[in-house]
Parts: sequence; structure tokens; C-alpha cells
Amino acid sequence: MLIKLAILLTPEPRVTNRFIVNCEFRAVLISKIHKIILLTAICCCSAEAGSLDNTIWQQIGQQKGVSPYLLYAIALKESRITIAHHQVTPYPWTVRTRTGGHYYSSFTQAKTALNRAILTNKLVYIDVGIMQINLHYNRHRVKKPIDLLKPATSIAIAADILSESLARYPNNPALGVGHYNSSDRSKAIAYGNDVLRIANNLKKLKF
Repeated sequence: MLIKLAILLTPEPRVTNRFIVNCEFRAVLISKIHKIILLTAICCCSAEAGSLDNTIWQQIGQQKGVSPYLLYAIALKESRITIAHHQVTPYPWTVRTRTGGHYYSSFTQAKTALNRAILTNKLVYIDVGIMQINLHYNRHRVKKPIDLLKPATSIAIAADILSESLARYPNNPALGVGHYNSSDRSKAIAYGNDVLRIANNLKKLKF
């Protein structure tokens, strides 16, 4: 799913190489783009315009009892890359450390980088995958850290975290959503409001 950058509330990350990810998560380097064609929602081979129907976002959202639009909005906040003028998408092979976000062209490259990061960084500084799961707080949720580079695993764990957070703050959706990213109340509310706004815009967007 290619999303217009205008819906986002923060600047897009800068990446040297731009990639578009198909439903099998093979990265194809884009050298020239004459026309952007809607290919897929991430992890799905088809998607209707303005909808996450029949995607892994919807599947996991239904299983976990959370909105797929919230999940996708968080993914855009956490791991998006720009693949064309005003077009962005969440990206699965993303590893963030103290030096910032790093976007890799394959699972193998991201795996190597993650293993290196674990050796040289405290886990609290490492976020992994399409949903940028923090290893310090969530290492216990997976058998191996590299599992978080697998989109389905990352999205499922993110849904668990989000569900737990929303249940903790049932009367404050912004705080509940924002607690996914920060335990600081003011930062969480600001983050949550951004995500809620993006999710609402996604529902209206014809992409």
C-alpha cells in the first residue's frame, strides 16, 4: 500500500536507496518511476482502494481485537520509507539504534545488522522491524530477536502491545495508543494523537 506523505505529521526519514516491497517482501530497487501503481498492502497480494480488507493488518487486527488502521498508522510512524514523490510505505527490514534508523535491502542484511547491534548496543536502544518493537521491553515475546524482522510476527506482537496499552487506559485513547511508544505521559499523548489522526485519514484516503 502506497500512502501519500501528506497524511503524515512528521518528516519522512531520509534513505539513500529507495525500495518498494511486494507481498512476499522481496525488495526491488527503484531507479525510475514513471507511474506509481498500487501494488499491494504490505503482506497482502491485493487491497481495495482506501481499505485494509483482506490484508494481514485486518487479519491480525481481528485476532487481537485492535483496529488494523491503528496498526498500519503505527507502522507508518515507526518504519516508513519514501519510495517515490509523496509516496511512503512501512518497511520491514528496519533496525533502529542510538545512531538512528537503518533500512536494509534484504532480510539477511537486516539480520546481520541486528546481530551486530545487539553486541554493541544496550537493548533499550534497539527497535526492530516494521513495527519497531523495542528489544529491552519486549525481548521476552519472541524466541529470537530476528523473528521481529518477520512482518507477521512484528505486527502480531505490536497488536498485543497495543491491546494491553489500550486496556490500561480505556478512557484515554490517545494515551493508550501512545503508550505503545513512550511511558512518558505527555510524549505518549502526542504520539497517540498523531497515530489516531493518521488512522482516521487512512480510512478516508483513496490509495
